[in-house]
Amino acid sequence: MGKRSQLTNDGTKPRFFVSAFYLGFLSLVAQTILLREMLAVFSGNEIVLGAILAFWLLWVGLGSLFGNWFSKRFSRSLKSLGWSYPVAV
Repeated sequence: MGKRSQLTNDGTKPRFFVSAFYLGFLSLVAQTILLREMLAVFSGNEIVLGAILAFWLLWVGLGSLFGNWFSKRFSRSLKSLGWSYPVAV
């Protein structure tokens, strides 16, 4: 018998959850650094902070619309999921 990989209760591999956690954590760190740099470049007043957050939410919303379109247009196979990973980074 070959070596079996360990699965969680819902049948997914724990390695996926670890990589998703690291992707989210590194994204949060990068976004925090970017926000602090933008505040330093544009003298850090409230209007600049509001504009940065507004554009940030705009791009997140557009990204979710593109992700929805992408998921409907292409099959949900592991191959298409693998190709969408670089877009998330």
